[in-house]
Amino acid sequence: MMMDFSRSFPHKDGRNSDKINVDVTDLLNRDVVPLQSATSHAFLHRQIILVTGAAGSIGSELCRQLLEYEPALVIALDTNETGLFDLAESVRSHPRSHHLQLQIGDITDAFRMESLFARKRPCIIFHAAAYKHVPLLEMYPDQAIRTNALGTYHLCRLAQKYEVERFVFISTDKAANPISIMGATKKFGEMVIQSLARQEYHETCFCAVRFGNVIGSRGSVVPIFKQQIENGGPVTVTDPQATRYFMTIPEACDLTILSAALAEAGKIYLLDMGKPVRIIDLARKMIHLYSAETERLIDIVYTGLRPGERLHETLTATHEQLKPTSQGKIFCVTCSDVVPDSRTIAQWVKRLDSYLLTEDNEKLRQHVFDIVLQPDLITVP
Repeated sequence: MMMDFSRSFPHKDGRNSDKINVDVTDLLNRDVVPLQSATSHAFLHRQIILVTGAAGSIGSELCRQLLEYEPALVIALDTNETGLFDLAESVRSHPRSHHLQLQIGDITDAFRMESLFARKRPCIIFHAAAYKHVPLLEMYPDQAIRTNALGTYHLCRLAQKYEVERFVFISTDKAANPISIMGATKKFGEMVIQSLARQEYHETCFCAVRFGNVIGSRGSVVPIFKQQIENGGPVTVTDPQATRYFMTIPEACDLTILSAALAEAGKIYLLDMGKPVRIIDLARKMIHLYSAETERLIDIVYTGLRPGERLHETLTATHEQLKPTSQGKIFCVTCSDVVPDSRTIAQWVKRLDSYLLTEDNEKLRQHVFDIVLQPDLITVP
C-alpha cells in the first residue's frame, strides 16, 4: 500500500520543491505480505464485531477492513470522539458504511462495558485499545497498568460472561522479555489470554497477535522524520545502532483478521516481519528522497535511548520458540513456562487494584515486573 507522504519542502529562499511520494514498503526492504483469505470472509460474514481502540492507527484500519467482509455490525469503541468522527468520515462513501456504529466509551469503565456487552452481544472482539508510547508511560505506570493490564483482564471476563466467540488481543514485540512498563503490561495481557483459554466450560476462544513497530502510525518514526525534514532538520535518532521490526498498518490488520479466523485457544501469533531495520538507515533513506529533490542537506542528531527503550527489539523471549502455521508468513509463539491458573491471575489483579489506590507508582511498577518476569515467586494467599 502507498502511504501518502506527498509534500512541498521549502528551500532556504522560500521556494517549494516538487512533491515526492514515499512508499513505506520501500522503507521496509521486504515484500509486504497480503493475507486476506476466503477463510476470513467465512468467519466474519454477518457477525457482530467489536473493535476497541477504534480511533487509533490499527483500530481504525481494522474497522475499514472489516467492512469488506460484510459483517452484520462493526462497533467502533474509543474515548477519542474526534478520532471516531474521522473514522466515520473515512468510510462515508463505502457501500457498507451503515454497518459501522460509533461508540464513545472507556474499556476501564466497568458499568459502561457491561451495558455495551449486554445490549450488543458482540460475537468477535479485536482488542486494540491501549496506551503505547514507551517513554511517556515510564512516567505514568499507573495509567498503563489500569488500561493495558487491568482493562484487558476485565474485558476478557466480560467476553466469557457474554459468550463471545473470539477475543483477539493486540500485543507487541515489547512484551518479549519486557524492560518497559508498556511491554510488561502487554505481557500481562498475554498471560491473561493464555490463562483464561485453559479454563473449562467457557465458550470464548482467546488469542493474541504480536506486532513490531507499525510504520506510518501516529507517533512512529516515519511521520516524525517527515515533520523534522519539512522543518529543515535536524532528524533525531536515538542511537546509530538502534534497530526495530516494522510492519505497515494494512499488513498488521491483515494479520490480525486472519489470525482471528485461524485462532486456537491461548495461542500467540506473530508475522514474519523480515530482518530488523536500522533506524539510521530509514532516516537516511527519507533524507535522500528529500535531498534528491532539493540538493539540501539535513543533519542527523543522536539523542540517546529514552526511558524504557532498548537498542534492539526481539520478537520472542528466551523461553519462547516460533513454530510455523498453515499460513507461511504467520508463526505461533510457543512458551515453555507454566501458565498461571485463573485464580492466580485474579489474585494478581486484586493486588494491582489495591496498589493503584496507594498511588505508589514505584511499588506498582515493581509488582507488575515481578508478575511477568518471576511469576513463580509471587505467592497467592
